[in-house]
Amino acid sequence: VSTQSTGDAVNVNRSGGVMGQYKRASMLREMNKAYAAFNHPHPTSGAPVSTGNWGCGAFGGHIQLKSMLQWAVASETGRPLLYYTFGEDVAMFMDKVADVLLKNKVTVGKLMEAVVGYAEQVEPEDAPEYHLLEFLLEQFE
Repeated sequence: VSTQSTGDAVNVNRSGGVMGQYKRASMLREMNKAYAAFNHPHPTSGAPVSTGNWGCGAFGGHIQLKSMLQWAVASETGRPLLYYTFGEDVAMFMDKVADVLLKNKVTVGKLMEAVVGYAEQVEPEDAPEYHLLEFLLEQFE
């Protein structure tokens, strides 16, 4: 059995609120953490990554954003992603978004362009709940 984990939590409430997570530097930081966790030798080639709502509890992370960033990194590292939502309502569109992205063969680059495009049009005082996934569905359906 081989286990590797990494973690580094930032309290969102002290770093720009929910929308501060949509800054390019913040998204890159999250993706680098995921890359460090997902891109390592494993006894079975292409073994899935089991993950969930990193930093979304006490630290106030935005579940929809974190899920898309983790999915992008898992795709880039060639690892299937098993994402556990723990029954969070804000995760309600994830299955549909996954189906649409896969059906339309959306690349990681296109997904990230859409996420950045969403971030650029949302005002800093906005506190989105479902909006990112709805935006992605509108972009790719």
